[in-house]
Amino acid sequence: MKTFETLESRYIFTGALVLKEAMHVGSGEGDERADSLFTRSNGKFYIPGSSLRGALRSAVERIACALGKNTCLLFDGSSSNTCVTSKPELIKNEKETVEKGGGKWDEKKACDFLQGNLCDTCKVFGSTHFASKVKITDLYPKKNSVPKDAVRCGVGIDRDTETASEGALFEIEVVEKDCQFDFELIAENLDGKEEWGLLCLGLWEMMRKKEEGGAFYIGAKSAAGLGRCELNLQKIEYFDNAKPWGLREYLQGELKCESDKDFVKKKVKEYLELSGGVIHA
Repeated sequence: MKTFETLESRYIFTGALVLKEAMHVGSGEGDERADSLFTRSNGKFYIPGSSLRGALRSAVERIACALGKNTCLLFDGSSSNTCVTSKPELIKNEKETVEKGGGKWDEKKACDFLQGNLCDTCKVFGSTHFASKVKITDLYPKKNSVPKDAVRCGVGIDRDTETASEGALFEIEVVEKDCQFDFELIAENLDGKEEWGLLCLGLWEMMRKKEEGGAFYIGAKSAAGLGRCELNLQKIEYFDNAKPWGLREYLQGELKCESDKDFVKKKVKEYLELSGGVIHA
């Protein structure tokens, strides 16, 4: 497992996140128009990178778990789950064992322990014990456009009477479909087919169109149909010390480009082949 002592590689994925349905990412604030406003920065609509990264990680965990891969679910208490993210007592017990044996629990021992006791998902997307190798910047409307917004009304339903609950009317602000947001994902020091495969599984899920079975959502009220979006991946730039185009070229101001969709599909195919799976064009 590559860590962060040295900068071995950096891949920058850019494109457009296209809203296929209206979306609501709540700011936690309201006004006279709506109980929950869409997130803004200096008056501009934006999608927090943390919101998208969380949705991406969740999609990856669900797919990897279904494939029987080495991934933890943060609320999984099963005995077969040995990732320290969901079972923090494991690292506490290991530290106590080392110190009782007269050893010193230092950074190297902690790193060595994490290498064998973090699941593949946590090695890529981070945990409470290990920084993420994947960063997603905040997403702003392309070309500084002003998205079309609207207020949607909703009402809470009384499950006993199956009618509207008294006083349960609410209003949320949404950005309407077809709006496009600039997308940038930065991946550093990804290592091996497992780590690359996990990231690209998530990207592939984001890139799939509705007619291909794509169903990637961000934000609130997804069960009501809000938040479906697709990634139009346009460019991948990188430097990688494992390839001829390394850090020296990057420091001279040059990045190598990859074919976007083919690159992602290749990484997913290699990952699936580890367990005999296939991927179709």
